[in-house]
This record gives sequence, structure tokens and C-alpha cells, in this order.
Amino acid sequence: INKRDDADQLLNEYWLIVEAKPRLEEVLYHINQDPTQLTLFINKLVEFIWSARVDDTSSLKSASLAYILPTLQEQLVPRIPATGIKAGRGFNNRTLARMLCPSNKLQIFDADPDTFMTDVQEGRRKIKAKDWPTFLYNVAAMD
Repeated sequence: INKRDDADQLLNEYWLIVEAKPRLEEVLYHINQDPTQLTLFINKLVEFIWSARVDDTSSLKSASLAYILPTLQEQLVPRIPATGIKAGRGFNNRTLARMLCPSNKLQIFDADPDTFMTDVQEGRRKIKAKDWPTFLYNVAAMD
């Protein structure tokens, strides 16, 4: 792809955005007339992005529980309601804890789930972002 193709693609994307948000051209015109408005525009845009991100992730947490519960409700020990209460989730629930357990630590978990869960909860056992949870793997293929 050359620079002309890149410019054409960006221009096409710009017109798609303008089509979706017609007032954008007016805002850009005012920014061009008074460049100090650019800072205000960027601050509002960042504020909007962060609020949208918070709204999306908070609703995603509740929604994901609603998706997982109908398929696992009979298997979850103890059972947890699809509410905003978090006390019965994660490493507080044996079934979910096993799913969240890093695959390379699954044998340790299975040997003594309660100790493993307590160690995670109290910070004696660290689960790092690079320790991908078991639920992402086909456990049968790991054996």
C-alpha cells in the first residue's frame, strides 16, 4: 500500500464518520477558527471514551455472569445468583476457581482446592496476567 492509498482510505473513513455524525464538520470548522477549542474537544472526547469504557466493562461483567450461569448453574458449588453481589464469584467459588486456575497449576489446585483458593485470596499465591486460565483450554487435550 502506498501513501496515496493510505490517504484515500483515511478520506473514505472520514466521510463515513461524517455521515454517521454530521455535526463533526461543524465542530472541526469551529476548531479551525479557534484552535484553543481543540483542547476542549479532545478533553470532552477523552471524557466520553472513558465513561463509555467504564459503562461497557461494568455491564459486561454482569452480562458475562448471566451467560455463564444458565450453562453452569447445576454444576456450580456453591450456587451463585445472577446479581451484582460478587462474594460468591471467582476464587470464592470452587467451580469458578478451577476454571480461573492457570492450566499449569491445575494439578496443585486439584490436590487441595480449598488451600489453593485461600492462598490466592490472601495473596500467598499470585496469579499473573500471563497465567492464562484453564477455561481457555481444552482440558481433555491437556491430559
